[in-house]
Parts: sequence; structure tokens; C-alpha cells
Amino acid sequence: MELIPLIVVSLLLFLTVAFVWRYRDEQNRQRAQLDKHSRILKTPLGSIQFVIFGEGKPILIAYGGYDQGLIAAQPLLAQGFRVIAVSRPGALNTPSTPMMTPEQEADLYDALLDEIALPQVAIIGLGTAGPAALQFALRHPERCWALILASSVNQFYREPQVIRWRRALSLRAPGLIWLMAKFAPLRLLKPYGPLGDGPNLTILRGLLGAEHLAARQTMIAYEGAQIAALANWNALLLEQIHVPTLVIHGDDDPIVPYAIGQFAAQRIPHAQMLTVPHAGHLAMVTHWGRIEREVLRFLTERSATR
Repeated sequence: MELIPLIVVSLLLFLTVAFVWRYRDEQNRQRAQLDKHSRILKTPLGSIQFVIFGEGKPILIAYGGYDQGLIAAQPLLAQGFRVIAVSRPGALNTPSTPMMTPEQEADLYDALLDEIALPQVAIIGLGTAGPAALQFALRHPERCWALILASSVNQFYREPQVIRWRRALSLRAPGLIWLMAKFAPLRLLKPYGPLGDGPNLTILRGLLGAEHLAARQTMIAYEGAQIAALANWNALLLEQIHVPTLVIHGDDDPIVPYAIGQFAAQRIPHAQMLTVPHAGHLAMVTHWGRIEREVLRFLTERSATR
């Protein structure tokens, strides 16, 4: 009988070692793949990681690492747009030391356009990339032919406790998030609201970047700091944006409340509000079929006039 506790302890130790080995091995392999398929440019304002795919009118998309942005932009690539997906400061191989402000992040995107000789882009800011996208439109309007805010933050608000817990867990125990992404993806995705009919869990896991969080930890901390800094944000600046703007927001978004999207649409002159009924925080991906016509109409009309 005395052997049973020893066997149990040995088995738990073996499983722990196996888990850690599998986690680190997969992280290293995935990181190598991400590095292989991207570029890093040193600009006067710092380094930035990005990829460019497609031809046609260029769209810069900011949402976590470049891989996450590229997943969100797949429908636009299919429609003939050129996509520049960037890794935001602190994600993958774009450094952020010290923490960049939204203004500095916007200027970094401007510097990237200088380096790759692109005179203008539309910019899409998803989630916490909203402040940087807004600042890009404010500070560099001559380079911005359209602005899309998708489930985006545009003011200070108190994040739901579940997201603050998730951020803390992602920073302190990313292996547990990785484990959930592997074996309980719907539980991982539940806090983001309705996922539509027949959600593609592989795409949504990639969109959250949950399977390689270790390479995004600086950005995860940076997101929380940026939201806190918005307490000093002057909302009147929204009224100074004169770039054609489309605000996309699910009316059942539990992460960034729908009222925040409405606020931006009301304050930005001539902005259009595209409400996605019964959609959550990932509406631009989970409910693309419902919004595709309006998004493409908006982009096509603006690209024809710039």
C-alpha cells in the first residue's frame, strides 16, 4: 500500500514533465514558423514585424501579432486587396521597450510605410488596436484613405473581470491557456460572446493567438496599460478625424461594449455605423457573411476616390 502514493506522485511528475516538454517544443516550432514567413524592418522609430500579401489597394491591419491580423484579413485578400499585417508593439518580434503610447504606435506605422514606399493605406484596428488606428487617422490623415474600427476601444472603460483574469493567467501561466486552446477551445472562446453558426475553431484559436502566448506576453501587458492610459484621452479628438470611417460592432459584445462603438460613430464626422446583430467581440470574423457586402462597398467606394 505504501507504494501507491509513490506511484501516483511519480505519474504526476511524469505528466508534468511531458506537458512542459510538449508545450515548449510546440512554442519553439510555431515561433520558428512565424519568424520564417515574416519580415522585420528597422525604422527610425524602431523595429516592426510585418507581412504583405496580395495586390490592389493596400490595407494595414493591426491586431496582436501579424498572424492574428492576417487571419482576420483573409476575406479582404480574397476580394483583391493588398494586406499589410503588422505585429503590434510587444507581439512576436516587434519590441516595445518602454511601452509605446498609441501615438507612438501610429507613428511607427507611418515610418513603416516610408520604408516600404507606400503612400497611403486604409487601416483596420481591431479591439485594443483601436487607439493606435485612431491616432494614425489623426496624425497622418494624408496617408489614410479609410479607417475601420472593428470591436474597437476608443475610450477608457473597465474591462470585464473575466478578461482581466484571462490576461493575468496569460502572463503568469500561458501553458494553461495553451492547454485550453488544445482541448477546450469553446470554453476559451466563451467570454468573447456569440460565435455565429458552426464556428471554425481552428481559425478562432489562431485569431486569439492562444497557442503561442509566450511570444505575445509583452503586448498582453501593454494592452492593459493602454486601456488604463485612455483615462487621459480627450474624446473630443474624435471630432477632429476627417478620414472616411466605418465602425463595426456586435450588439452582444461582452468585451468592448456596443455603446463604445456607437460613441465613436457618433463623434467622428460622417462615420458609418455597422451593427452586427447577435454578434460578440469577434464579429468581423465570426459574422463576416452578414457584413461582407457593406464592408466591401465602403472600401470600394473610398478606394475609388483616393
